[in-house]
This record gives sequence, C-alpha cells and structure tokens, in this order.
Amino acid sequence: MVRASLKGREIWVYLPKESDVTRWETLSKASGLSISSWVFEMVSLALEERPAPTTPSASEEITRLRKQVLEQEREIEQLNKFQASSQLLQSASEYLSQVKPIEEMVKAILQKGGIHSGEQLVNELGIDIIAGHLDRKTLYKILQQLIDDGLVKEIEGLGFKWTTKN
Repeated sequence: MVRASLKGREIWVYLPKESDVTRWETLSKASGLSISSWVFEMVSLALEERPAPTTPSASEEITRLRKQVLEQEREIEQLNKFQASSQLLQSASEYLSQVKPIEEMVKAILQKGGIHSGEQLVNELGIDIIAGHLDRKTLYKILQQLIDDGLVKEIEGLGFKWTTKN
C-alpha cells in the first residue's frame, strides 16, 4: 500500500515486455537506486538532454503550408503573365523588325515627290502581297502612322503625298 505522504504522486508504468521490467530492475539495482528513483532519474536526464519538442500542431502546420502553396501559386501566376508578356513583346519586336524596313522604303518612295496610290506603292516596293510578304492592312497601317506623324497627307481618291522634306 502507498504511504499517505506519497499519495497523489504515483503513476503506473506498463512496459511492453516482461524482459523490459527485468532489465530496468537490474539497471536500477546496479546503480544503487530503487526502481522508482532510477526511472525518475533516467526520465529527468533524458528531458534535460533533449527538451520536449515545440513543433506546431498539425492544424497550424496545415495552415502554414496552405499559405505557402497560395504564395507559390501567385508567384507561378505572375511568372506565367510575365512569360506571356515576354512572348507578346518578342512577337511585336519580330513584327516591327519586318515592318520597319518596309516603312523606310515607303518613306523613300514618297519623299521622291508626287502622289502615289496604294497599288503604285506596292509595285514600287517590289513586294509580293500575295506571297505574304506584306498585306494591304500592314501597308495601310504604315501609311496611317505616317499621316498621324504629319509626314504624309492622303489625297482622297488619288493616293498619298509626302508633306515635309527631311
């Protein structure tokens, strides 16, 4: 029976095997301690060497990981937008590199003077619209930009005329 002064301080420990009980009893006798004192000493030493882990609870860890996943998804979305913008810029750059020489040729033809129809420009440029080197829409975009810049004037029904000398 437990002494009255020890009541409330006792715990029961069930070990996995009887051989564990025998081993612990042997170790406690070899150390000169009672089994209770020896178990207390061993547990106390183990706790001093290795403090109890302070890991977050499972729900805190799940919350943290979800936030991390959301942040990474946002980063991926930003990277995808950047990649799409980069591809668009590259396409625009390629288009401009093809159009710029044609624009320079259109300027040179118009600067010679006179009024040139769209068909005359195509013929003078020596570019095959049918083969896909230049479509009419692109030529008229070039002409519209030159008009907007005040360099070319459209003479209704006749064609286009250079308005300034450079």
